[in-house]
Amino acid sequence: MATVKNNTVIQLEKVKKMYAIGENGFWALKGVNMQIDKGEFVAIVGKSGSGKSTLLNLLGGIDTPTEGRIIVKGTVINGLRENQLSRFRGDTIGFVFQFFQLMPTLTALENVLMPMDFLKRIPSSERRERANALLAKVGMESHAGKFPSALSGGEQQRIAIARALANNPDIIFADEPTGNLDSNTSEEVFRLLKSLTDEGKTVIMVTHNNELAERCGRTIRISDGQITEDIISNYER
Repeated sequence: MATVKNNTVIQLEKVKKMYAIGENGFWALKGVNMQIDKGEFVAIVGKSGSGKSTLLNLLGGIDTPTEGRIIVKGTVINGLRENQLSRFRGDTIGFVFQFFQLMPTLTALENVLMPMDFLKRIPSSERRERANALLAKVGMESHAGKFPSALSGGEQQRIAIARALANNPDIIFADEPTGNLDSNTSEEVFRLLKSLTDEGKTVIMVTHNNELAERCGRTIRISDGQITEDIISNYER
């Protein structure tokens, strides 16, 4: 078993994932070992079918491994019951998706309030003020009363980031967060995600964009269910 450093927030030990496809099944991950430290901005890259989205789903507790252990902030998450895992995700992890996944019948403010109302960790008297502050943080305070259909893709993604921060999680998982955005808006969203690591949050981003990946602090390349490269970058822009 690998030694976990004091600042390690994610640890994978011999993680494998099989999907029941065909007679023999399909191994999406084939024994992945990995450590991610507090405050890192990590890009996970690879071709379609390489296993990168499977890896992100396992890290976020959305899926469970066939073999191995996934340790997040000292907790073996694949050993938790579903109700425990749901609570752990709400406390610890924020998710940002390619297609935003905002609730269309809720305003921007209400979308950010929703995770707080669900988890009930933040006192109800403080939630609206916090939601407004998060919208201001991502430059969307003037759009608080608008519905997603009235917003551009970049604006929706900013609100999705504010929603991911609602319960002040330590870890943000972003699955192709710039995949549906133009280059200028992608840059804005990337800089916003990077700024979160300056606050001590850990950001793990799956992306097809090699240019953005190279600007993260670390790039993990996946191929055929295995890590083929793990590169630390000094790129600062």
